[in-house]
Amino acid sequence: MDHYFDIIIRSIFLENLPLSFFLGMCTFLAISKQVKTAIGLGVGSETNKPLSIAIIGGMVSSTLLTLIVVPAAYSLLMNALEKSNSVKGRE
Repeated sequence: MDHYFDIIIRSIFLENLPLSFFLGMCTFLAISKQVKTAIGLGVGSETNKPLSIAIIGGMVSSTLLTLIVVPAAYSLLMNALEKSNSVKGRE
């Protein structure tokens, strides 16, 4: 299990650092603009509240998918391909 955790950490923080920073800041900015409406402050917030909640949920889930799930799946797939290639090379 520690091996998978190391793969995730390496892929997030070392290999994709510029992408992680840029995507994280863009997500933070988009969410921070919607929080005011989502908690019910401001003019017309009662009609836009569901939209703001949907935007915040979508931004959080897409950021987590982009920064954690996709790099981890890619690293696991590459490790599996390397192991299968090394097994084929022995035959």
